[in-house]
Amino acid sequence: MILTAEGDEYVAVRAVKLGAADYINKKDVSPKRLKELVKDAIEFGAGTGSEDQAMMNDATQLVQKIHKEKEKLPEQNLDIG
Repeated sequence: MILTAEGDEYVAVRAVKLGAADYINKKDVSPKRLKELVKDAIEFGAGTGSEDQAMMNDATQLVQKIHKEKEKLPEQNLDIG
């Protein structure tokens, strides 16, 4: 969550694209709005963590499978760059 005194729409969009759960300008903050933002950020973080972990597990399994298949291949001198 990004809270700033300055910024514009470009900064907000960029922050969210880089992983921020939300963006708000200090002039737009109220206790009620801040409470909502924190709640949403916690939910956002909880969701991405499990999703990221699932993708990491899938990637790890794929790499392990590639290594096992590579071990089955005869030794060749291939330069793949």
